[in-house]
Amino acid sequence: ESFNHEPKYLGDNTWQWEYAVKHKEDVYTTKLKALSIGNQTDWKMFLSKENVFSDFLWYEGKSQNDRSSGYWYLYKSQKENFKMLKIEWERDTVKGTSSIKYINVVPDAEDNGAYIEYGISDDSTFNRYYNLYNKKEDNLMNIEWNFENVNGRLKNPKFFGNEDWHCWDNEKIDAECN
Repeated sequence: ESFNHEPKYLGDNTWQWEYAVKHKEDVYTTKLKALSIGNQTDWKMFLSKENVFSDFLWYEGKSQNDRSSGYWYLYKSQKENFKMLKIEWERDTVKGTSSIKYINVVPDAEDNGAYIEYGISDDSTFNRYYNLYNKKEDNLMNIEWNFENVNGRLKNPKFFGNEDWHCWDNEKIDAECN
């Protein structure tokens, strides 16, 4: 939504988008600040609700100016002000690859470090993947498939009781892995 509004230049390589959003009966004011330093930009999104809270840092992050990579931290709330989620992303427009990873960073949580990652690879056999890490069970599940042919494979040590790949064909029926 921010980029549907004109930014205001604040000086010192800093821009700010400011606008209001109505949700039901409540009006929220947002301020997205961008500070350009060399080849990257630092981002901070502040959220205010009239007579309730002001300038809560909702999320912050960094991105490369060529849009090749970056990360975000999302904060829980104005009352419980701690980082709860980190989002890392990268893309290579030449190779056509990309990935995004959502990581639990809640302090002292038993599942701190758990993550879900999705990617597009340049592998001709399996060009899409998910990696899901369950921190509580110390289990990494890998899923790889071919987007066009829909065949793929899955590795899940806790579920299958082994480190083997388990495959399916383009009919989505269990198949022998090659």
